[in-house]
Amino acid sequence: CTACANTKPANSHWLSVTDLYTSPSQQVTITSLCQYACDQGFFIAPTSPPTCVPCNVYMNNFTDVALPANGVWKVSTDVCNSDSWTCNVGYTRSNTSRYCCPTAVNHSVANRSAAPCGVSCEYGYRWSNERAACLPCSTNMTDGTYRWLLDCDFACACTDTACYHGKQTLGACYTCQEYAQRLGWVPPLNAEYPVYSTSCRLEDWQCKNDSFSKSLAASPPGCCLKSPSHAVANLSSPATCNLDCEPGYRWDSTLKQCSYCGIPFQRSANMVWSSTTCSWLCEVGYVRVDGPPGQFQCVACQTFAVSNSWQLPALAAWVNSTSLEQQGLICSTNAWQCAPGYIKNEAARLCCQNLSLPYYTGIGGLSKTSCDWTCNAGLFPPRLADTNSVCNLCTCTCEQYLQSYGFTSPCPIQYSFNGGWCDGMQFSPSPSVCTVSIQASFVLKGISLEAFFLPSTVSTVLNALGGLSGISSLPTLTYLSSTNTRRADTVYAGFTYKNVNPASGGLYTQRVNSDGSRAIRSALFSLGSDVQVAMEGQSS
Repeated sequence: CTACANTKPANSHWLSVTDLYTSPSQQVTITSLCQYACDQGFFIAPTSPPTCVPCNVYMNNFTDVALPANGVWKVSTDVCNSDSWTCNVGYTRSNTSRYCCPTAVNHSVANRSAAPCGVSCEYGYRWSNERAACLPCSTNMTDGTYRWLLDCDFACACTDTACYHGKQTLGACYTCQEYAQRLGWVPPLNAEYPVYSTSCRLEDWQCKNDSFSKSLAASPPGCCLKSPSHAVANLSSPATCNLDCEPGYRWDSTLKQCSYCGIPFQRSANMVWSSTTCSWLCEVGYVRVDGPPGQFQCVACQTFAVSNSWQLPALAAWVNSTSLEQQGLICSTNAWQCAPGYIKNEAARLCCQNLSLPYYTGIGGLSKTSCDWTCNAGLFPPRLADTNSVCNLCTCTCEQYLQSYGFTSPCPIQYSFNGGWCDGMQFSPSPSVCTVSIQASFVLKGISLEAFFLPSTVSTVLNALGGLSGISSLPTLTYLSSTNTRRADTVYAGFTYKNVNPASGGLYTQRVNSDGSRAIRSALFSLGSDVQVAMEGQSS
């Protein structure tokens, strides 16, 4: 064995066989043991030749890793990396960041959740990461106008007698008077903002002395004189400080007082003075009728209506001026009322008999053209006479109304059909009318198709069917056919009563079934034809 060609640096040692080969089963041929390693607490540095240095020398000279303020690299350590540091005496490592915290921080209180050092600064101080200390807050605000909160936040001071304002809007605290000035608020005439006030809003001004009273209801808000001249009280007029001016004076909304404006002419009956326009007005319920230039008279509404030939509905009378005034109404062509027992239908200009209809139930109303009752769209029946135990006035849909009288729609609205009689039919979900059609078929023996189809013959038969007891409409001829035999001609005729009120539909079918054949035979006999008539099935 000869000495190694390389030398090892200070603070290092040669590696032995056991350092290099740790597996007991490994079989190797060793020709050299010239490798070395730094001793514990030393780390190889990239010098030429390599050297073994302590961690602090290695991190300071051979890395770019920065230390936190008041931090030092460890001298003795088993591992040397960016986290191999500690703090100077008087400081400890932060639990939350790469930071050295003072062991004692003046003007602070313990707060484990506070980063980086587990302390919060007292009110009036703020934390400085650069100084690792609680530094005093600075402000230009006047002492006593504010109080400090955490981290140099502040609140405007407020006591039972004085509050300061402006943190949210101006970022500082001021008296109410200075705050209002800085915001550009201008108080009304004879008013000012208080120096000290527990609240300071736009409307928190106050009148300067006891000669005035504050009114936010005045238009515009302001200070009202408590003892104004040329004014009378009117508690229903808050916009004018609950005052009316005497005739000849006009209300000044800025000065909040009555100023002379002159009287245009002497008052006549039923006139009132207008303080806002400096003029006479007619009392409520009276109408102005112009006279000489600049003058007029006030006449009663009924007198004015008659003189102007306003149309008055039957069973109605013009409302007198006193009633108009009590009701707060004006004189117009609609200023009429119906006689007792009648309801005013203003849209139709009619007095309709009061039949105890449900005027305020929200299901209908009087027609705009007549005294008929009109249901809301899709509701039936519209007449009291057509109601029954199932459907009261305007309470049923069309199908429900039909079913209440025993009629079933062949094409119910709630279903859709393809093919058959209902194919292509469209239904309105809210129909305006709800009626039925009554169909009847007859067999006529002893008359030819040509003879029956004469206009005069058809008309006579239709009138006969329309004249049956209880029937009030003429049917239409809906189909006609015939056969010819040696014994006699035979005509097959179908008739339909359309748009029949469901309440009358049962009577129609009963009369047609019982008397239809006889009526047709009598009608044809009156034309000189002796015809045998029979119903084919029953009417439906």
